Amino acid sequence: MQPVKSDYQTDQCVEGTVMALGNFDGIHRGHRVIIEETARQAAARGAMSSVLLLNPHPMQFFKKVPGPFLLSTIGDKRAIFKALGIECVFIEDFDEAFASLSPESFVREYLVRKYRVAGVVAGFNYTFGRRGEGKTRHLQELGRREGFTVTVREAVSIQGEIVSSSLIRSRIAQGRMEEAELYLGYPYHIPGVVIPGSRLGRTLGFPTANLQVDPHIMLPQKGVYLSSVRRRQKSYYALANVGFKPTVAGRHLSVEVHLLNFSGNIYGEELIVSFLYRMRNERAFKNTEELKEQIVRDIMEGKELIKDKYGESGTIE
Repeated sequence: MQPVKSDYQTDQCVEGTVMALGNFDGIHRGHRVIIEETARQAAARGAMSSVLLLNPHPMQFFKKVPGPFLLSTIGDKRAIFKALGIECVFIEDFDEAFASLSPESFVREYLVRKYRVAGVVAGFNYTFGRRGEGKTRHLQELGRREGFTVTVREAVSIQGEIVSSSLIRSRIAQGRMEEAELYLGYPYHIPGVVIPGSRLGRTLGFPTANLQVDPHIMLPQKGVYLSSVRRRQKSYYALANVGFKPTVAGRHLSVEVHLLNFSGNIYGEELIVSFLYRMRNERAFKNTEELKEQIVRDIMEGKELIKDKYGESGTIE
């Protein structure tokens, strides 16, 4: 078999993989069933496991959703796929030419001729080809015709809800982070690089890290959140504010975090912020002194929540 270029530059990916098909935004519990089945089938066949991603996300390309809506970056997906046992990630550019492919052309040109898949695994609602005309039944028919197996996994339901990226987006938009975590299987998180800010938090005695985040990644509803922050190889509980900082007439939506039990210069570093629980709405205060008093209350409440919910305080081991 011939090597095929993969997004994993260090992998020796070859034709004949068992391939998972889908957008996999967020890689939630429903997605994991597909990924795990892909890895299982590949191991049973003595083949390599792979995923085919489209970039940008088709909904992003067609601008069907206003504003940032992605739940995960390509980097996030790569890391999770590797952790779940996927050996190769292939990424195709989603452009006008790709979007205009008929379902039959997509299967023949990509799955058969380019990747020569041994088998594919997809979710019950997977669509492909021009305007999503191809459904799973078409994929099964084409697989039989072209000589590769097709496995379709059924929906995963939790508490009566079918798990989907759109469901999770709705919960994040409402700040219902515990529900989002239930469907994702992990706390919703975003990466961000620490950049200089107004230094208001430091002036008030509560220094915050202002984050520059990917403009395509979805942010939770504005407000104050109990969070955890991953820095290098260590995690800390933190309070995160998502909003416009109305007390000081902020003009841009921002994310800033105050790490508990931490001090140090972290400008330029990447932090991973996980949103655990929404504590309150963002609000404007009469002056900075009133804001400072509220921050003190927020920190006290945050520490109580940590104790009540997690039985811990400060650094997460």
